[in-house]
Amino acid sequence: MAVGVPFSFDAYATLATTLCSGGAEAEWRAAINRAYYPVYHACSAHAVANGHLPPPRNSKHAAVWRWFDRSTTPPVKAIAVSFHDLMMQRILADYAASGSMTAALAAQCAAKAARLLAAIAALP
Repeated sequence: MAVGVPFSFDAYATLATTLCSGGAEAEWRAAINRAYYPVYHACSAHAVANGHLPPPRNSKHAAVWRWFDRSTTPPVKAIAVSFHDLMMQRILADYAASGSMTAALAAQCAAKAARLLAAIAALP
């Protein structure tokens, strides 16, 4: 990446897909984590573009999700539901040592992230 060029968080979606084909649970957990972050950043950018500024001290992730969840617009509300599910999977992948993550779950999360990114890009 060139110096001074902003990082595109969409690159994480590509990395998530790559990690799904790994042979170890650590790769699948990392895939779920990487799948979540481009969606979070896209949701955050959309919320900010529409006048929502997440509070600086609280969880910005939850604040962005709440902004989508409180929408009365069906496409935005649908994004909120899937975004929340992906957020919960990311939390489990990052913090829950019990229970295993699978390649199939990682692939589902990566596919969900791709669908969410397309839906967010289609919002006015």
